[in-house]
Amino acid sequence: MHQSAIIRHRCAAWIHRSRYWLVSLVTVLLLLTNLSFVGQAQSTYPPFLDPHVNDYAEVLDANDAATLRSLLGAFQTETGVQAVVLTVNSVQDYGTGDPTIESFATNLFNTWGIGDSTRNDGILLLVAVGDREMRIELGMGYDSSYDAVAQSIIDQQTIPYFRDGNYGQGIVAGANAVVNQFNPATPAPASAPPANSYGGSNPAPAVGAPARDYGGSGGLEETGNLITDNPNTAGAVGGGLAVLAIGAPIVAFWNRHRTRTCPNCKTRMVRLSEQLDDQYLNPGQRKEEALGSVDYDVWQCPSCNQEIINRYGTLLSQYSACPACHYKTLKTKSRVLKHPTYTSTGRREIQETCNHCNHRGTRYAVIPKRTKSSSSGSRSSSSSSSHGGGGRSSGGGASGRW
Repeated sequence: MHQSAIIRHRCAAWIHRSRYWLVSLVTVLLLLTNLSFVGQAQSTYPPFLDPHVNDYAEVLDANDAATLRSLLGAFQTETGVQAVVLTVNSVQDYGTGDPTIESFATNLFNTWGIGDSTRNDGILLLVAVGDREMRIELGMGYDSSYDAVAQSIIDQQTIPYFRDGNYGQGIVAGANAVVNQFNPATPAPASAPPANSYGGSNPAPAVGAPARDYGGSGGLEETGNLITDNPNTAGAVGGGLAVLAIGAPIVAFWNRHRTRTCPNCKTRMVRLSEQLDDQYLNPGQRKEEALGSVDYDVWQCPSCNQEIINRYGTLLSQYSACPACHYKTLKTKSRVLKHPTYTSTGRREIQETCNHCNHRGTRYAVIPKRTKSSSSGSRSSSSSSSHGGGGRSSGGGASGRW
């Protein structure tokens, strides 16, 4: 009896230590059985309503939108290169299963088919206002050294405006830089721009002008992603990406709950309860937790009282970052002042109220003209349209946050 009790005790201890891995394993197995369903669910990208400007976050006023359409339209007429601006509140709002802005941008780019299908020279400027992230996604016809050019545009032209809440000015400045830097007739910088400051592609040093490869799949450069024109292989790659998308939340769950070691005395730290951790948060952080827009974990060392505060944003939150206090406590509501027609744009009023610093503001956005869509029953008909030329991206480009 004594030996069996010891065995039961050891089994219980092993299960307790391994509980997160067991939960992760079961979750992976369950989700893999529904992999085909996941693939079907990833068809809810925002519709491609305008060939150059799709302002779903409603941060562009009428003048900025008109400037962008004129600028990017003339750029495409002159060079044949299609550049598209897309603003959203959050990449998580569309239920695509993309864990990052990078994967969202690549998959949306390919769903929309931005750029020429032969040259693959399309450019996407994606701004996720609520996530405080942006991405310049490049077609696979661009050499990898163009990633550094995109990073320079983000860091030097757009982010400084975004930090001040001037999204329209930042997007117009970024679009102007894209038109100048990615014009085939304009020589590229002789030296590489500043290195990547945020999780984008690793830029290669530029030696002279970066070269584009328009030679089809046979001339593609390896950029850390598998590129293929074989439909069967592409399906396998898609399945692998879906598995990766499934595994990312599991890894994040494990990383959040894993034990921490004190950086000072190397003692095992203790995660405080939700009731106790509030005393270590500032008023803005406590307000975020009260609204459910952000969750904080506080780890404390029992030996030296060292604290570590970790921040975790919640998905599908109705709150976004306030331009004044920068906490995720801003609530917006809007009303249509003028409905769009097939011949004219509409107008929307957006009111902002911060639940922390009481910042209030009112802005206006243009509602795109209505478009007559076909009655096609295609699965992707809600997301793509004839505005794209069938271009593809393999994940090249750069990202930034503010």
